[in-house]
Amino acid sequence: ITAQLSAADERVRRAAVMAFATIGDVGSVAELAKAMQTAKAGELQNLELAMASLQGGLKVDQAILDLLKAGKDLNRAGLINVLARRGATAAVPMLLAEVRGAEVNGGRAAARALGKLAGANDLQSLLDQLGSITAAPVRSEFEAALAKVIERSTDVAGRSRLVAGALAKASAAESR
Repeated sequence: ITAQLSAADERVRRAAVMAFATIGDVGSVAELAKAMQTAKAGELQNLELAMASLQGGLKVDQAILDLLKAGKDLNRAGLINVLARRGATAAVPMLLAEVRGAEVNGGRAAARALGKLAGANDLQSLLDQLGSITAAPVRSEFEAALAKVIERSTDVAGRSRLVAGALAKASAAESR
């Protein structure tokens, strides 16, 4: 099945991806990540869905995080999308670092993932991060994610206090 991920026929590649979605586990992460590097746009979504379906829970999440930490020649945005689909809240610290990175597609994907994965306990870290994001497309996605996290926080007084504190500290107009 692994060899068929790079088959010439698109239907064969799709069947291999579907097989991984059904029987894949933590041992499949590296092969699917490798296939994501060269996938066409339509195939990429199927690969993301297959990787998101892998059995193995936290071990799969950790394997994806390990790839992102170690790898340079990866489809970072695709792997981050997978973490978001899997609900991998353990990825939040790595995602916070990713939004500061130089790679815009990965930064935008990380910001969107933070909107899904970050919780009220992460709000201070997100507010602290706001001023350090310089790429406009990443900043826009990050602001939307931050708004989602604020909206999900049930402690209205606490979230208001955090936002007011961040506003008082911010000197740059775009951060304010």
